[in-house]
Amino acid sequence: DTDTDTDTDTDTDITSSGRALPCKSSGHPVLRRDLRTIPLVTIDEATAEDFDDAIWAERTTDGFHLLIAIADVAHYVRPGSALDQDARNRGNSVYLPGQVVPMLPLALSAGVCSLKPGEDRLCVYIDLHITADGQRISGRFGRGLMRSAARLTYQAVQEALESSPQCQSEAPETPASKPDTPWAALPPDLLPTLIAAAHALQQAQPPHPADRTGEEEFVVTLDASGQPTAFTPRQRLPAHDLVASFMIAANRFAAEELDRHTAPGLFRVHPAAPSPTQQGRQMARYAPRPAWHDGLQLACYTHFTSPIRRYADLVNHRALLATLMPSDRTMEGRGESATLSPSAMHALAGHLHLAERRASSATQACYNRLAALFLRPFIGQTLRACVTGTTRTGVAVTLTKTGTPSFLFSSALPDELRMNDDSPAPRTNLNPEATLQVGTVLSVVLISTNPAQGTLDLALARNAR
Repeated sequence: DTDTDTDTDTDTDITSSGRALPCKSSGHPVLRRDLRTIPLVTIDEATAEDFDDAIWAERTTDGFHLLIAIADVAHYVRPGSALDQDARNRGNSVYLPGQVVPMLPLALSAGVCSLKPGEDRLCVYIDLHITADGQRISGRFGRGLMRSAARLTYQAVQEALESSPQCQSEAPETPASKPDTPWAALPPDLLPTLIAAAHALQQAQPPHPADRTGEEEFVVTLDASGQPTAFTPRQRLPAHDLVASFMIAANRFAAEELDRHTAPGLFRVHPAAPSPTQQGRQMARYAPRPAWHDGLQLACYTHFTSPIRRYADLVNHRALLATLMPSDRTMEGRGESATLSPSAMHALAGHLHLAERRASSATQACYNRLAALFLRPFIGQTLRACVTGTTRTGVAVTLTKTGTPSFLFSSALPDELRMNDDSPAPRTNLNPEATLQVGTVLSVVLISTNPAQGTLDLALARNAR
């Protein structure tokens, strides 16, 4: 159950001191709520420059009051404009080692749209009240003017958590004691409240399926000349889960509002895998109507919290603005996304799916080429590889040292692995542990690398396991 209202002059649900404030857009008044007194914070990677979202929470008698503020990209990028067409063609930002190919120009993505600390920024917000066990009591969507109180990193938040084991009931003493850190400007109870609220949301959110075997993400370290010097597994910290809980809650609320009002938005769907061993083969994609998202175990989900780097989020902002806030009397929430026919929306969903695959392919190709350079000194050495799939022609593997995919052809595998046996009858003398299953880790020898193509030549080592 939700209680969604549009902003009015008498609406004071966000804070007792919050006030409505008219802004001008194309000569038309846009009513925004002044959120600048609320200590919203951004939490991102240390290298990030495009800050899409900021969060805040306080305790209530029923549980928690949450605020998720998102950059109001729709204010700057009008439907049908040159900016819009270019963003649509790109579909999303592409994050490569050492650089970003942004969906929007840097003047927007890292400039006026980015929720930088201490600077006034236009935003849309989702205001949620939840119980102590994470159930939604009410929700509200609106437009605001915010000023980020601090730019925090996942690593800094994690250090604060580790330095204060009682963080859920006390303020993190170590960061706050340093006056030259971002913590000094924040209420001492903000981080403990964010953690407690995230734990409440996690109780209500369905458990996620296990991560896909053999697909660990890596961070590539480059030297001054752009050569790779290290491949480090990307850490999944509790600080990441804290932010993810807030974003999932916001995306879920936005999806349910789109569905409830039959607004012309894009939903995120993820079909269930045919079998547990094929979990990684099902790709999430966009669709004009909600459907099951198997990765999050949700019946209705969308992307809403990253309009700086994903065009689908911008489409959903426009749809919600046009549907829930028509009193703004502006064209920025209307336009193309609100007038597309069902077939045109299907076409847009298909285009964004292809753009997403294109970005993923380009990113993987970049990682593969850098890995092939990095692995040159290891030629002739024995490494470890994880099986990610099997076919009649061989075995797909991922090198555990760099996450690089490769392939072992069946002709190069010993007969006891049964890759060369086409007979339907099982061998009675075969050790069951010798069959290759997804997730099996093998010992392989690196024969050669091809940096131009980003490929590796591997051979199964003797005594492979």
